[in-house]
Amino acid sequence: MLAQFRNSLPLGRRSGALVAPDTGFTLIELLLTVAILAIITAVAAPSMGTMISNNRIQGASSDLYADLALARGTAAAKGQRVTVCQSSDGATCTASSLWQQGWIVFVDGNANGTFEPATDTIVKVHAAVNTNLTVAPYSAAGTPPALTSSNTALTSVRYRPSGPTTNTAATGFRVCQRGYAYRDIVINSMGKVTSSTITATITTQSTTACS
Repeated sequence: MLAQFRNSLPLGRRSGALVAPDTGFTLIELLLTVAILAIITAVAAPSMGTMISNNRIQGASSDLYADLALARGTAAAKGQRVTVCQSSDGATCTASSLWQQGWIVFVDGNANGTFEPATDTIVKVHAAVNTNLTVAPYSAAGTPPALTSSNTALTSVRYRPSGPTTNTAATGFRVCQRGYAYRDIVINSMGKVTSSTITATITTQSTTACS
């Protein structure tokens, strides 16, 4: 009986060994897979680059917006002037308008708009943004105000305890990268901060302007 059963099995199983199915790829299948992956990568790469750049613009503008709002809130809470100034080292105010190099928020104890360790206290330090970005200071006008032109004299924003800034007119910032939609941050005459994404793309970008 056992001999009859063994003779009815496939040849490979008569010896007691199991025959594994052939699961390998042929050369044609492998080449086809590589070709499909190459096509997918070529199609996805541009959209991935756009997403990364848009996220950088969004992130930098959101950070600056939040820090300006923080400065205004801190001024009201402490009853002192609070300054946001451009800073390339995270410890001093830099006399330039290259805001993409970073900025600091500090309680301005002697209300002179310059950080001095003896009298002032740093609230927040923001490092430089991505090197592809420009954070351009701008003048603003209109009701509600909108950014109008580059303002390289804007090296700091100083909040009074009552809420407004020391600037007599609206100001703000434009965060951009050439070839992409940009974001505007507007500070009105009462110190309130708003932001918006502009669908138009930037064609001309410098270290202090986006247009």
